[in-house]
Amino acid sequence: MKRTASTSAANSKGQLLRAAVIAVLFASSVFAESASDIEKTVNRALPMLQRSAAEFVSKRACVSCHHNSLAVLAFHLAKERGFAIDSEVLSAVEEKTFPAVRGPNALDDAVQAATVNDPTPNDSFLLMAAHAAGVQPGLVTSVYARRLAAWQRDGHWVTSDFRPPHSSSFFTATATAVRAIRLYMPEELRTAGEASMRSARGWLFENHPVSTEDAAFRLMGLIWASALPDEVARAQRDLLVLHLLGRSRSGVRE
Repeated sequence: MKRTASTSAANSKGQLLRAAVIAVLFASSVFAESASDIEKTVNRALPMLQRSAAEFVSKRACVSCHHNSLAVLAFHLAKERGFAIDSEVLSAVEEKTFPAVRGPNALDDAVQAATVNDPTPNDSFLLMAAHAAGVQPGLVTSVYARRLAAWQRDGHWVTSDFRPPHSSSFFTATATAVRAIRLYMPEELRTAGEASMRSARGWLFENHPVSTEDAAFRLMGLIWASALPDEVARAQRDLLVLHLLGRSRSGVRE
């Protein structure tokens, strides 16, 4: 059958209606897991994450977002919520992660962009991890934040390290840049920082996610960009719909 604009529109409306029905019928199941189930899941995952991160930093000199910055974020998040984290592992990962922001050559390297690879999300995650680890704002972090703001185009950020599913979401790149700039943009550049936030907030709200990663980071980005409550609520609904559609298509049953 030949596809027409009206056929495509009808199909799109049908998908939205189906998603809405699924959301109404099964939304409660998303929250069915008990706190004890969630705790057990986290406790199973953390030892593996810690072993992997410790092994990586013991053998590699480079800094990666997946084994360094994200590990620091995950470990501090878990620790803040009462989960046990090996302090020696955390210290080892942080030691390899933060020379770029607090090492003896950090300022010189930052000014010369000597370590630039993929500014977002790599530098974004680095600054987010630095904040989680208690790194205070300073000249080095200001250089990173200012450079991130300068990379914004038409309200959003892109990743140059395009390797789906890793480093492929413009929503992830944008949300993490928003967070990093919010955390470390110097007071002297507040006006520029706020303009960047407003532009990012508009892009995040107006563009629609196609994956749960897109939707999750869109939601976080809107919150970090100080979006209005109704904007955040819409992003929450969009994430829920994508999550439930994914479970339906994969045959997951409660």
